[in-house]
Amino acid sequence: MFSALFALAALPLTLVHGLTVNNPTTTVTSTGSITISWTTSSGDPSAFSIELINQSFNSQFAIANNVDASLGSLTLTLPQIPAEDGYTIELVNISNINNVYAQTSTFSVSEPVSSSVSSSASSSGSASASGSASVSGSASVSASGST
Repeated sequence: MFSALFALAALPLTLVHGLTVNNPTTTVTSTGSITISWTTSSGDPSAFSIELINQSFNSQFAIANNVDASLGSLTLTLPQIPAEDGYTIELVNISNINNVYAQTSTFSVSEPVSSSVSSSASSSGSASASGSASVSGSASVSASGST
């Protein structure tokens, strides 16, 4: 009986708290904005840090510290990170990042969205006293972008 009680006491906090974090609902891009949302229940911590995890570039990368749990969501801009699969978000204890309160399932990060617009226009004209005139012109506009 004592060993069963001891085993229950040793369970990680993720099983004790009702704090849950939701997977991103929009496409996540490197250097783009991301909204992280969560739900809390009675007994959950009042604040936590948010870590971006992907074993290929770094085991843990802090993206927000001392976040007020009552907010329910936070929108922030990601740093430049590799575009690949296998990312997760963890809500962790402020003073011990190894104490994970909640974690998303894996999601992908895409290349940054880039857009460029360039335009140029030129015209030339001449007129003579004999009554003839000519005007020629060209204009081009190009735009590219992806979402």
